[in-house]
Amino acid sequence: MKDEDVVMTLLDSLPPSFEHLITALETRPMKELTLDFITARLMYEVSKRKEKKPQGDDAAMLSR
Repeated sequence: MKDEDVVMTLLDSLPPSFEHLITALETRPMKELTLDFITARLMYEVSKRKEKKPQGDDAAMLSR
């Protein structure tokens, strides 16, 4: 399987919450969308989302 096929399959399998990221990635030239680039970008996005999630006391305050 070619890297391009893996990249497209990976992007198509992401949940709707990644729609903005997918749209942004699809504007890039296909030659830039390597598996390494996509993997790194997804890891960064997940990390960024985890930082935004309220934790501990902050989460308790928001749930009240």
